[in-house]
Amino acid sequence: MKEKIKYWPVLLMVLLSVSGCTTSVNNSNSTAEYKTNFQYESADSAFTGISVNNVNGTVEVIGVDSLTGLQVSGEKKVTDQTAVDAENHIGDISIEMDSSGSTFSIITHQPNSSGNRNYEVDYTIYVPSDWKTAITNVNGNVTVTNISADADVDLANGAVAANGITGNLKTIIQNGSINADMVLPPGDTCNLSTTNGQIILTIPRSTSATVSATVVNGAVSTSNLSIAATSASQTHIAGTIGKGEGSIALNAVNGTIALNGK
Repeated sequence: MKEKIKYWPVLLMVLLSVSGCTTSVNNSNSTAEYKTNFQYESADSAFTGISVNNVNGTVEVIGVDSLTGLQVSGEKKVTDQTAVDAENHIGDISIEMDSSGSTFSIITHQPNSSGNRNYEVDYTIYVPSDWKTAITNVNGNVTVTNISADADVDLANGAVAANGITGNLKTIIQNGSINADMVLPPGDTCNLSTTNGQIILTIPRSTSATVSATVVNGAVSTSNLSIAATSASQTHIAGTIGKGEGSIALNAVNGTIALNGK
């Protein structure tokens, strides 16, 4: 069942919205901003994952051990030459929520930003900590916290922070940094990649995994970990931590990679 956010059945959710506008000055050109807040809650425990597809704005997904459903709050924002123009175009943004499968899907629909008009949606989403999480974003930071299941982030421009992750982690960024603090169970994988930016991965010293970390222009460093290296240089390290039951692959073109134990 696919629905626009403003048409949710009463039995499935509670939706509140508050609108307002602010004005700022940028490069001597008057720029106005109009915002609409939204909230959504569902106690449905039939889902096993969350999928978010955004264009411009931040996405934050937080796992809560005691939660059975999900809670979504956010802000739609348009900036334009005048407050009236911005308000007139806030309706260009729509949010589609699809509850037809085992994964609850949230998709932002908006026109391309052009001229002085820009569109943005920011999300804060609370889910059960054992839900699989998949996030796709174009411009804006992504944060994933306390997820004990697979987490997948695909981002063009921005930074990713993944904290308290237990399970498979995959993050691909074109321009931006990745900072991940996770537990890698035996047999699971961690794949982190950026074209331009820094990768910092922190794992327990007791982790069991093969390791490959490579940067084209930059440097690779490790600390507080016992790695049986098979090859090592300023830009590359490969080896094994413990029995090598999992897999860690870190890749950057321009930047640095730091693999740290705790």
